[in-house]
Amino acid sequence: GCVGCVWLWFVDQQGDIREHFLCFEELPNATANDYFVIIKKLMKEYKLDISLCRSQAYDGANTTSGRFSGLQSKIKDISPLALYIHCCAHNLNLVLIDSIRSSINAVSFFGTFEALYTFITSSLPRLKIFEAEQKKIDGLVLTLKQLSETRWASHKRAVDSVYINLPAIVISLKRISDGELPNTKLKTISEAQGLLFQIMNFKFSFLLALWKNILGKVNILSNYLQNSKIDLITTHDMVSTCFFRYFIFKK
Repeated sequence: GCVGCVWLWFVDQQGDIREHFLCFEELPNATANDYFVIIKKLMKEYKLDISLCRSQAYDGANTTSGRFSGLQSKIKDISPLALYIHCCAHNLNLVLIDSIRSSINAVSFFGTFEALYTFITSSLPRLKIFEAEQKKIDGLVLTLKQLSETRWASHKRAVDSVYINLPAIVISLKRISDGELPNTKLKTISEAQGLLFQIMNFKFSFLLALWKNILGKVNILSNYLQNSKIDLITTHDMVSTCFFRYFIFKK
């Protein structure tokens, strides 16, 4: 089984939107019916009339969003006005993932990020070299971040961390490729040299600066789409601005 998290949005008597966490609930099989049983139980426990529900928001999983057998259809059976809305932040995440997959340059760029993270953090001696170089340059130790397709914000953190740490990363890879670590395998030296080749060129530096700028704007939009104070006009303007920048870049 797994655990589900239940949140409730409502409009108070002053017309303000409120958001409240209700509970964590264990889901034996994580089926649409499991979700539905829990929601009915909570509605009864909190003395809420589910027929007054006017919207329901989930990601695109069939278990919740399915039109015929998903949770949204079960809710609509007893509350026909409960309009299903695909989570806006999740929608944005899916659009951005598909956008990256459509560009071989972007796929290669973020693939290098994954390789850097894995190479440096999977070995304690290599990580120690990296941390030592950070202290020499900035006096601070800032960790590299792993990418995640389910949360786009992780891409921004990953890009920011490499952008800040790039000098320390380059020196660390050079030291490793020069065989400074005792008992270094030839494969490790080869991997360090390969990563150096990938990041020591204008194309990587240009994409690093470009994606840092793009993801900074997108992250602001993503956070706003999850804000309980969201309004349609502001959202429209922010989305238009982000996509206008994207099309200018594509052109």
